Amino acid sequence: MGLEQIVDVKITRQTVVPTRVGFGTCAYLSALATLTGPAEYFKLSEVEAASDDVGADSIAFATAYFGQEIAPTKLVIIPDSGDTITASLNAAVDANNEWYALACATDAAADLQEIAGWVQGKSNENPKLFFAKTSDGAVLTAETTDPASVIKAAGQDRTAVFYKANTDEVVGAILGRVLPLDPGSVQWAFKSLASVTADDFSGSELSNAFSKNANVYQSIGGISMTNQGKTAGEWIDVMRGIDWLKATITTNLFTYMINEPKVSYTDKYIGVIKSNVLESLNEAVAQGVLQGQPVVTAPSAASVSASDKAARILPDVKFTGVLAGAIIKVEIEGTVTL
Repeated sequence: MGLEQIVDVKITRQTVVPTRVGFGTCAYLSALATLTGPAEYFKLSEVEAASDDVGADSIAFATAYFGQEIAPTKLVIIPDSGDTITASLNAAVDANNEWYALACATDAAADLQEIAGWVQGKSNENPKLFFAKTSDGAVLTAETTDPASVIKAAGQDRTAVFYKANTDEVVGAILGRVLPLDPGSVQWAFKSLASVTADDFSGSELSNAFSKNANVYQSIGGISMTNQGKTAGEWIDVMRGIDWLKATITTNLFTYMINEPKVSYTDKYIGVIKSNVLESLNEAVAQGVLQGQPVVTAPSAASVSASDKAARILPDVKFTGVLAGAIIKVEIEGTVTL
């Protein structure tokens, strides 16, 4: 026998942590890739080395994606299996779901609508954002059959439509430019992109595009930049921030629950749960998703019904918080006198 007769030390590791959603990662649905499933690439040279497998469309996208001011850490390339796009995407998330933003090679209106519908359908179970590119000139008119109009009319607020007159990879560039930055720390308008040329617009064309919540790349004051920063029904940064907040609350509380030997149905542990949620909300304040002081409420143990206690469910944990938002236009009125 040794020292354990006097001092017997046992250490339990409470280090189990679930995988977080890849909010800084894009997946690209390629029309030319011959891959048998999703593949991950961490820099442009890796994509170029796999040119026979990923196709020319993936290389063009990756060039824009990895070629911005701060390069993302990963790109997932998904092959279009040749069946339906929906089937390809379903198979992809079953194999690799560690990505958040989705882009695609196709700009066919029907394909964009199918992808938008797929992403919208995953809103609760597997939230993602789709970034679509179109060169359909009807976006700039009062017509209502173009992709931006149709997607907006369908209320598909998880799809952002970017109009680009030429073949510049504006979607790859904006995703590469913004995804490396934390949700809440950045909005998607006024971003200058490497290797993307600005389009020229008349006032009425911009008005029509903006009324459809379409995003454009234009020159303002001699500076080329993105304008709008919207999905079909919301600001892109708001959607990404809320998705990040939901994932953060879920991950942090789940991590606590699985590492705690027992979470008793007492006011003490209900208070711990409230504190855990509040910590996530305060993290969102620090990151710029929320502002002010969020509030978390929960019932006392004594007020919970016997049926909920028997099912080991804690109901009615609620919080309130205020979005930080962003300013993209300033209106100033002044008066000068002699």
